[in-house]
Amino acid sequence: MLIKIFIFIVTYLPILILMGIIPYLTRKTECFGYTIPMEAHKSNKLKMLKSSYRNKVFIFGGILFIVFIAAIVFITSEFIYSIIYIIGILLGLALGVVFYLEGRKKVAILKQSEEFSLSDKSQKIIIDTGFRNKKILVSPLWFLTYIFVIVATVIYMFVAFDKIPEKLPLQIDLDGNVTNYMSKENAMVFFPCMQIFLSIMFIFLYWMIGKSKQQLDPARAKISIEQNRIFRYVWSVYILVTGLLINSLFSIFQFYAINEKMNSKSLLVVNVVLLVLVLFSAIVLSIYTGQGGNRIRIKGVDSEEVRKIMKDTTIIRDSDDHWKLGVFYYNHDDPALFVEKRFGVGWTLNFANKIAISIFVGIIVLSIIISIVSVNLK
Repeated sequence: MLIKIFIFIVTYLPILILMGIIPYLTRKTECFGYTIPMEAHKSNKLKMLKSSYRNKVFIFGGILFIVFIAAIVFITSEFIYSIIYIIGILLGLALGVVFYLEGRKKVAILKQSEEFSLSDKSQKIIIDTGFRNKKILVSPLWFLTYIFVIVATVIYMFVAFDKIPEKLPLQIDLDGNVTNYMSKENAMVFFPCMQIFLSIMFIFLYWMIGKSKQQLDPARAKISIEQNRIFRYVWSVYILVTGLLINSLFSIFQFYAINEKMNSKSLLVVNVVLLVLVLFSAIVLSIYTGQGGNRIRIKGVDSEEVRKIMKDTTIIRDSDDHWKLGVFYYNHDDPALFVEKRFGVGWTLNFANKIAISIFVGIIVLSIIISIVSVNLK
């Protein structure tokens, strides 16, 4: 029971925390999916709106958290726990969506006032043509470590093939009991294929970071360029390390499957520790960088220069019409495949681009196929 509660805590709370602080991480020229003047983000009205959203997310999310923890205490069935776990996470996300839409509606009203009007602003788009030549990503050669882990694991399994039991553990429940097995012949193929699939996913995310559309602030171009460069570099490192850890975890699971003397509960602990590390490091990085790197402090920029920037009336072009609900970017005239999110930290697709949609659908279909195969493969 304690393990079940702990797993729910370390997955639910990071999501709740991140949802609550998102308005403080987005760019200062964006609020609940709308473009606003730079100086408007200091408005008391917006401050109250953001704090209201944050408080509602934490209060109602906290109540929901307590309810589901209480339910877990009295539930003994593994299946029912899984249902409660999924429902708890989905309801937490649903609350965030409801409060986001409420805040967005209020910002739409504020944009009609003079204080939030963009009519007196000069709207521009700037591009650094040499941006891709800068060190915006960690070296792709580091992904060779993925190959090393996969190859080393495959070699080990071939060498130890005669010593491997005919059936290997495939799934382990929260009590450390094996609930599903797979023949060693199938395992020799399935596990490396899973590692290759995950490696491709993380390499794709790395590529997306490098290819995503530039979003630079015309009023603070030089600072914005450096912030965005650091932002991409830091998150590319995060993607690389996370992928390596997950690949290594699959190798550890295979070693456990071969060595029956290994403690299954120890393997469960390793899984939970990795989950905590990945989730909380994402929160720390989000707070450090903010969306697009807007929270990163650049050395050599004094307070006087910042004050001048704040008075600049030049802003990035208002593209609210292309953002459906402030979340989905849809622009046929924009060739970009990937763009920065307007609410949150990270990137999203241009849903009007057929190539981007094909990639998105392809990943989902492939994930479903792998899930079906993993369930039915014996």
